[in-house]
Amino acid sequence: MVEMLPVVARWLPHSARFAIAVARHFSDFTIAGMPALREVDVPDVMRVVAADLYRTLDATAAARRWTRRHPDAKVVAFPVACFGEMKGPDLLMQAAGICTLDLMHGYASEGNLQASWRTCSTLQSELDA
Repeated sequence: MVEMLPVVARWLPHSARFAIAVARHFSDFTIAGMPALREVDVPDVMRVVAADLYRTLDATAAARRWTRRHPDAKVVAFPVACFGEMKGPDLLMQAAGICTLDLMHGYASEGNLQASWRTCSTLQSELDA
């Protein structure tokens, strides 16, 4: 529980600010003059600014603790390191000198996700090369 407090303290103000901005300005978001966000899309965007942001910050904090506990780690493999909750730890571990491997498998290794979701990992599986 105590480990959660710094994450919540960092997450809550950002999440609230982003949620208010989405609620107030979703209709102003356009690309090439076309509406890029409709009212029906707002719940999905709110999930990103709330739950997804929290998971990303929490995973990064956990990776920071793990990296301190395992100073001799050389390689870490992720199942798919393209999503937020993996990107934070991936980049943090790289900064600590750890080689990260994005081992895409299953549905995530299919071409549509390989093209759409790029990883930051040091190495990528052959399927993503």
